[in-house]
Amino acid sequence: MSLRDYLAIIAPSQRDLRNLSRKEAYRAFDAILGRTESDATVAAFLVSLRAKGATVDELAGFAQ
Repeated sequence: MSLRDYLAIIAPSQRDLRNLSRKEAYRAFDAILGRTESDATVAAFLVSLRAKGATVDELAGFAQ
């Protein structure tokens, strides 16, 4: 999955908004650190995550 797919999960405009699993959060952050996504996509993901609020599982996945 690309970062855009994870963005679609956490975007505030989605009716089926849900939290990322620990594994999904790990993969999303891996894409960010791997510089495989555009700056605009990374910014949109981070802003959406901030608006939604990060969970413990998401933070653990990012830190992993």
